[in-house]
Amino acid sequence: MPVERRDKMAEPLKLTTARGRMAAYWLTGLGLTVVFAVLHGHQWRGGGGLHTPEEALAALLAAIVGAMALVRFYSKKDNVFLLIGAGFLGTAFLDGYHALVTSEFFRTFMPSDLSSLTPWSWITSRQFLAIMMFLSWLAWLREQRLGRKGRITERAVYIFTGALTLLSFLFFAFVPLPSAYYPDITFNRPEEFGPAIFFLMALIGYLKKGHWRDDAFEHWLVLSLIAGVIGQAVFMSQSGQLFDYEFDVVHLLKIVSYVCVLTGLMINMFTTFRSAEENEARFRGAIESLQESFALYDSDDRLVLYNDEFVRLHAGIEDIIKPGLPFEGLIRASVKRDIVTEAIGREGQYIQERVRQHRNPSEMIVRQLTDGTWYIINEARTPDGGIAVTQTDITELKDAEKALREGEERLKAIIDKHDGSIGFDAEAGKGTTFYFEVPLFDEGAAEEASPPPPTAKHYVS
Repeated sequence: MPVERRDKMAEPLKLTTARGRMAAYWLTGLGLTVVFAVLHGHQWRGGGGLHTPEEALAALLAAIVGAMALVRFYSKKDNVFLLIGAGFLGTAFLDGYHALVTSEFFRTFMPSDLSSLTPWSWITSRQFLAIMMFLSWLAWLREQRLGRKGRITERAVYIFTGALTLLSFLFFAFVPLPSAYYPDITFNRPEEFGPAIFFLMALIGYLKKGHWRDDAFEHWLVLSLIAGVIGQAVFMSQSGQLFDYEFDVVHLLKIVSYVCVLTGLMINMFTTFRSAEENEARFRGAIESLQESFALYDSDDRLVLYNDEFVRLHAGIEDIIKPGLPFEGLIRASVKRDIVTEAIGREGQYIQERVRQHRNPSEMIVRQLTDGTWYIINEARTPDGGIAVTQTDITELKDAEKALREGEERLKAIIDKHDGSIGFDAEAGKGTTFYFEVPLFDEGAAEEASPPPPTAKHYVS
């Protein structure tokens, strides 16, 4: 099916998917708000026995999400995954800290009482993650505007994340905290709007980015951000005391939001790895279809990829050719088994020269093997520091060249022996005709002076 036709058929499907996802966002936001409105003021009362396991689970999920996001980043670098991964790892430490310091076992070691420590350690974790989510969108925007120059280095992200996490720990360990509840105003916990604002800015940014329409990860990320905004601005801001209905629901919403990001990551990683496998299969198929020998060495000069023609041109050392073979090891084996004509009698010098040529590719190399095979070597550096090598078998060309040269020498000897001559006629568009003239002699004729003998003219086009 033509590509243009497939694209036209896919457009309605993409539009339907985008509309469905947008509807899901509205339903999620409105649905959570309705749940809050209906159940607000419910007399539910939880406690530390429920809260501590919830936070332990949240810390574990955050650690898994952070680790998976960084694995995704290092498999195919994208600053969005770097910042999200670092953000969730920092959040895992803060959530774990929140679970520990708000448990009964550590209460006596903290400078603040539970009524202050619990809400403030909660909001620190949420504020940290909200900022990192917003920064992940800003990092994408910066790279879009500045290109590769706009990429943020891993070192900078890790230093920033580590410093902010450590500062949070020290703050809770040494600073007495004020009350987090203000029952005399409409919003009992107005500080919850801090993370809510950053979650909202990240949500707006990712919606404007538009990748949620066809990217599974960003679709689930948007759902997570919606849960974050509603949880902070609607539920937690209205929590009137520890472990009330709003308090426990928003802790559950936080876990759900982590699961959303985890789901998106799993889908994205599956899609990425499957695409990588398909691309590798296509690439392998392409190099196998080449008439030339092809080999790819990594930045450590070890063999990564090669085709069957490469093995054929290295007849005699096929047994050692496998991924991971150092280039120098390949050359040493060829020399040891007397495969390269040029190396015979100067083995050590040849190995040094060939390795130097390989690591500093510049000119085409012509090589002859002891079995009579001739080939041309072309080498080039890849962007990641590896070396791509192509080798073309020119044995037939060399044999034809040798036969032509030998025929030319025989013909020249005959013409010179009989005092003949060679000439040519050339006409534009019709090629060139070569001819040679050889005098005709009568064996029975007298040797005395006579008129110049006639000549026989032979033509070769």
